[in-house]
Amino acid sequence: IKAIKEIKEVEFISKEKALEIFIKRNQNNQALIKQIPGNPLPASYRVFLKDPHDVEKVAKRVNRFPEKSASIEDIRYGKEYVNKIFTVTRWLRLIALVMIIFLIFSALALISNTIRLAIYARRKEVAIMRLVGASNWFIRWPFFIEGIVEGLIGALLAISLLASVRYILLSKLETQMQFMSALQINPIFWRNLLIMLLGSGVIIGALGSVIALRRYLKV
Repeated sequence: IKAIKEIKEVEFISKEKALEIFIKRNQNNQALIKQIPGNPLPASYRVFLKDPHDVEKVAKRVNRFPEKSASIEDIRYGKEYVNKIFTVTRWLRLIALVMIIFLIFSALALISNTIRLAIYARRKEVAIMRLVGASNWFIRWPFFIEGIVEGLIGALLAISLLASVRYILLSKLETQMQFMSALQINPIFWRNLLIMLLGSGVIIGALGSVIALRRYLKV
């Protein structure tokens, strides 16, 4: 199993470990646990893939192992759910792309209007700075920084929401559905996503500031 290139990690689960997991998942159903005669659960291997889309291909390949090299009673990966999940995720990606574009324009408009209001509120200070000979960038720089800070705040709020979903919702799903373990998202993906969100917040904040400064601050 480890020799298959699509597989990232293989975890062996003994009969004793399988029983511990079963009891933990059903700790609120003591009547069911008491009815278990001994330990009827088999030992198993839990397989983690590099790409979740390869799950069916890997399952078929493992199922073709010769009996002399492996004794496999059953392969489970939630076949009835996996294809539905991938179909839903494709539609979610399309919807998310449309929403991202809409939210980017909304964020640009919101930050631009916020900077415009800040310029209007400080118009007297701007006029005084002009009179004393302040350079254009000296006047623009505080508003530019304000836009970047607003973009970062928005990115941090998005990261907080994602962290809540990641550690609360997905953890509950993993305890309820065994096949979810084969669909775990790479931690590197989360790290790159967080970096992308922070970078996007800075860029959107900076662009919103530039738009406002060009339109409403003629210096």
